Amino acid sequence: MAHEPAAAGIGQAEATAQGFAGIVDWAARERGKRGAQPWGWTAGCLAALLVQHATGVSAAMVLAEVEAAAAARAAAVAGCASRFVRGIPRRGSWRAGKAHEMQVQETAVLNGATAVLALAPASEQTVAAGAAGDSDSEEADAMRRGGGTAAGSAVEMVVHTRFARLFEPTRDPHLPIELAHRRVRFVNAGAMASPPAAKVAWRLLPTAQMVFGLAPAECGDAVGGYFVHTFGDVKAEACATETYRLFGKISSICETESENGRKLRRIVIMDATGQECSLLLRDADAAIADLLDDGADIGILAPWIGKTSFATDREVLCEMECGFETVLFSSFRPAPQITESQPDGAASLPVDADGYRDFSLFPSRFTARHIGGYQKNIHLLGKIVHLTSNMPVEKAGKRCERYGVRVAEDDGRGETVDITLWDACGAAARMLEMGQVVFMDGLRTTASKSATSAAAASRGRRWCVVGSGEFGSRVFCVSRMSALATSRSLVQRTLGGGGFMCVRAVVCGWDAAVDGTLVFTEFVHALCMKPLDLKDSLTFCRTCMIFPVTSSCTYAPKFCVDVRCNGTTDRLRVFVHGMIAEGMLGISGTAFHGLEQHEQVALLDGLSGREFYLVVTAYNDKKSGVRVLRADVAVLT
Repeated sequence: MAHEPAAAGIGQAEATAQGFAGIVDWAARERGKRGAQPWGWTAGCLAALLVQHATGVSAAMVLAEVEAAAAARAAAVAGCASRFVRGIPRRGSWRAGKAHEMQVQETAVLNGATAVLALAPASEQTVAAGAAGDSDSEEADAMRRGGGTAAGSAVEMVVHTRFARLFEPTRDPHLPIELAHRRVRFVNAGAMASPPAAKVAWRLLPTAQMVFGLAPAECGDAVGGYFVHTFGDVKAEACATETYRLFGKISSICETESENGRKLRRIVIMDATGQECSLLLRDADAAIADLLDDGADIGILAPWIGKTSFATDREVLCEMECGFETVLFSSFRPAPQITESQPDGAASLPVDADGYRDFSLFPSRFTARHIGGYQKNIHLLGKIVHLTSNMPVEKAGKRCERYGVRVAEDDGRGETVDITLWDACGAAARMLEMGQVVFMDGLRTTASKSATSAAAASRGRRWCVVGSGEFGSRVFCVSRMSALATSRSLVQRTLGGGGFMCVRAVVCGWDAAVDGTLVFTEFVHALCMKPLDLKDSLTFCRTCMIFPVTSSCTYAPKFCVDVRCNGTTDRLRVFVHGMIAEGMLGISGTAFHGLEQHEQVALLDGLSGREFYLVVTAYNDKKSGVRVLRADVAVLT
């Protein structure tokens, strides 16, 4: 394939770049001319791009993709803010299907029956019930100073009968929640335009799809005094007479599904005891799901609970529905602030409700010296110096995979970081090999409590770095990115302090494997491609710590090739095995193993004279103590 000449910017970067980090630095500098992006985010974007386009990328393509990803990222943040209309639409532009977020200014009951809400634009901060608003808008300021609403700056809404109990204290003597100055979200509210001289711009028709906001201070003991029930308190025999007031946290908001031709949305909620229950929203009420935030607190007043809401033993509540008198309260996230300027350090980074500081916006490269307590969305780049076998543990009756990786950074300090990877991330780690360069993001730190962390504590490390699919962690093996070898614009002749090299080389010959034997295959576990052992006369994988079934075992080729780097007289002896060897030979490991030795030799002889793009990793073999060069990528030119 043809490749464009190296761009000037990358050409300058080649002189000083330390491999993948140098490419990220270059991309960040180029993108920084139009607005800075965090280093870790840029590295993650570049890694995903190189994995997606294995045949190679150009400098222009890298910059275009990073620019597009930055625009998509900004749009996603803006989309969170634009989910709701927070202002008052002009006359003639009201759309009933759009979700709105406003603030209750006052409530009234007309003729002793019809409840009316006066709504104004929502302030930027959640307003506690009964407190004065703190909106920065001119309309809100005018309302606070003048005690009323500015002309055309508010709307009036006739309250749906679903919420009648909120205005009839005699129906629920325990109801202490005031609605004035409380945020409210709603959708599907029709409107009638008011005359030009009227104090309100719109008069809204009743809608049952409405959620009242909870201020942060109300999500603790204050609201707990009203929402007093847990899911375990709900009894099937009492549902007909008891009005339950439930409180919990939204675990997930499921996508729309169809049930008997009816639209259905499920909201999975976890209460304070850890029990989960689904809130079912049917038909028009399915739109309520779009008014809620994932992970928010939610209070449920008078849910509909029937005989089918319980598990088979009729003891555990598993489902409830939004009924004719169900009222929902939820904490609302403030509108996110969109800015191109990034924080100078960690002090200005946001902290979530659990006390974790979010490093997704950390402007520079995150290194070992930045590791501290309760950090999330951190990233690390380094060379693997140690790998552990699987250390599975059992949680809630389920086997959880756990792998350890130690990486050394190339920032000149030589510090190492131990990372524990769980489940899906651990599954990615079992394919890793010594000496490879890896980039990981979406990691977080937790306190070191186990006895095995004594060594870390002796070095002043009190925090463990953990990666899990639950946190959105990702593991990229930079050494296996073939695009680094095939892209002229990104090729680095020596990458990262002897870590690995990207070369274009011609095969001059072959030799036995590192162990010196003429056995050109090895019996491996297909899930990790590591050699298998015999334990108690059974095949055992020491990497995955399991006795694999026969169908998950296979043969993989292994041998050494002598190559001459393009444009030089340098010759390298490179060890090749596994899937890389299969790709060079053009035959599967099982088929290669089934050949006679002279046939295997003939295939190896056929490699001479072929030219490959190689990514070569240097590492020390544990068994022999010899420094070995291993091909982690081999692409035929």
